[in-house]
Amino acid sequence: MIFHPLDILLFSSMGISIWAVIKIYRSIIRCRNVRSYSGFSGAEIASQILERKNVRNISIRIGRGSLPNRYDPIRKVILLSEAVYLGKDVSSISIAAHTASYALQEGAIQKLILVFRHYLFPVVNAASRAAAIPFIYGIWTSNSSLIGIGIVLFSAAVAFHVAILPIELNTSEQAFHYMVQEGFIRNLEEENVQTVLDAISFNYVAAAIPRIPIYNMNLNAK
Repeated sequence: MIFHPLDILLFSSMGISIWAVIKIYRSIIRCRNVRSYSGFSGAEIASQILERKNVRNISIRIGRGSLPNRYDPIRKVILLSEAVYLGKDVSSISIAAHTASYALQEGAIQKLILVFRHYLFPVVNAASRAAAIPFIYGIWTSNSSLIGIGIVLFSAAVAFHVAILPIELNTSEQAFHYMVQEGFIRNLEEENVQTVLDAISFNYVAAAIPRIPIYNMNLNAK
């Protein structure tokens, strides 16, 4: 079997994304049946966080599509999947808190990054999905150039999501801090919440793999 020179790039990118998917699913599934101490639903947690931080110009709605749990900085709306919106389990409130934390980004640079990511994500996501076309056709026709194009498109998408990973990790850290500070979780819940928040920081990395619902899972879980 003859390997394309870019195979190592493909396998590395696929490996990172698959690892992210597994990390997210394992964490969310483990906590989706653990009822939260607060008794709040995901929508209520998001609303409480905004209210207690005196942020009143942002609405919370049920989101649809392949990535329903996200913050839209243009329309000033927090979108949550129906399961997260209504769910009162640890996974739902953690995802809602993570999503709401985007809306609390106060710095001008942070806001600019959120807007930039908001517009660029659909393009990057489309590139990762489109990558399969030249890659598969290239294999079918033994065209190494097409294979290379497919690999580069997919790898570029993964690289972009890895590059913004620090933003996701910081958002999860803030969400955990808000939940502890406001008394939304007990000491015994902190480990499970932290596990879910750490996992969903890799949401966009996992989203690079086409056709895989990430942390909407309807809690099926941006």
